[in-house]
Amino acid sequence: TKYNAFIITRLRTRWGVSLEELENRFGEEKKRWFLTRTEPFLCSEKLKNKDGFVKIEPDGLFVSDTIMRELIAVEGDFSTKP
Repeated sequence: TKYNAFIITRLRTRWGVSLEELENRFGEEKKRWFLTRTEPFLCSEKLKNKDGFVKIEPDGLFVSDTIMRELIAVEGDFSTKP
């Protein structure tokens, strides 16, 4: 739940999610999982990864609930395996 609160709170700021802080707080595995889940939104330019911060772009605001739903986790989700 701390991971989810971190993601939801940080995505609502203009700075976004610090990948360094994400890794420091939750570990490399959760950071990799997060980056895997953000990939479709980065490709569609709904999210942007700049200088180690992932943030919602203006086009992503209309689908921000969908983005957050994809980036939060339930127990056992932190596998990067398909």
